[in-house]
Formats: sequence, structure tokens, C-alpha cells
Amino acid sequence: MFYLIKFSGCNSFNGHFEFHVFFSFYFPLFSNNYKPEKQISRKTISQIESLCRHVRQNSSSFGGIQLVLSGDFFQLPPVADIFYGDSGDFCFNSPLLNCFHHWQLTEVHRQSDPKFIQVLHEISMGKLSDDSRVYLSALARPLAPFPALTPLVHLYPTRLEVECHNADSLAEMEGQWIIYDAEDQG
Repeated sequence: MFYLIKFSGCNSFNGHFEFHVFFSFYFPLFSNNYKPEKQISRKTISQIESLCRHVRQNSSSFGGIQLVLSGDFFQLPPVADIFYGDSGDFCFNSPLLNCFHHWQLTEVHRQSDPKFIQVLHEISMGKLSDDSRVYLSALARPLAPFPALTPLVHLYPTRLEVECHNADSLAEMEGQWIIYDAEDQG
């Protein structure tokens, strides 16, 4: 028996669990300290590993639980939390993860321009070359003015703020609400 745990992305589906959903369900005390919009830190993965060993009464790594961990580590770093003594270091810097097999996906499916792919890779690594800066500058162009009623994209730092904005936007819409029931299988 093993568990596939995703660090971020879609909600639970087909037996795959998001990190916070899995550990909040199996270890309710964990849910008090972890916010799902946070990247997993080195301290958090250490606490999880220790908790697994304790609960399972098994001195093996992660209490002998077999985990498949997946995630996009080119996101923003974990948020440091001085109240919990968490420096905000990435979880993949933890020596605890040395016992895992690591695979890095390198094939890009959503882009076909090799130069643009290179620029995206450099941006994700945080090391933009001069050539890439020139490439991006060449893409600059004036934007057409937005009509007054065109909805704009809004970016928020937390999921709660996004949900509040979406609820407000839905409340402002005219017309009758239609609710569709759906079933997911597979």
C-alpha cells in the first residue's frame, strides 16, 4: 500500500490526495499548523516524518509509510513562520527526502517555441540571461484600451481572498441562477 501525495495543484481525485487533505484526515492535529495555500517547508516535512514514526510506532522513515510525493517546486518558496521556528526553507532541501527516488519532468507540452521555453526555464530558475531579457523586451507592445465593462484579472495572495472576490462577482451578476449536478467517475 502506498499513497500518492501532491504538494499543490488540483483537489483530490482518483485516490490522489493533496498534502494537507491527506495529513489532516489521518493526523487531525496536523491541520492546525498547515495552511493549504502554503508551499511545504523543510520544517513541516520534518514534523510530518516524525509524526508518522510516532503514530505508526515504527522507526523507519515516515513510519514505514510508502509515499509518492509530487509537486511543482518552481513556485514561491514556503513562508517563514518565526512563531513556529520555521525558516521557510524548501522541503526538498531536507535530508529526509534523500530516501526518495527523484524524477524531474523536462518535456514541455504547452509551448513549442524553443527560445520561449528557454526563457520560461530561466525565469523559473530565477536566472534570466541578457539574451532572454532582450527577447522579452522585443515582445513589448502597447495594449488596446479596455472597454469599461470588460472584467479584468485580479490576483490575490490567499485562496480566501480569491473566494471572497468570486462570491462578490457572482452576487453582482444579473440573471437567474442555474445549478447543474455532476457525477465524477473513473
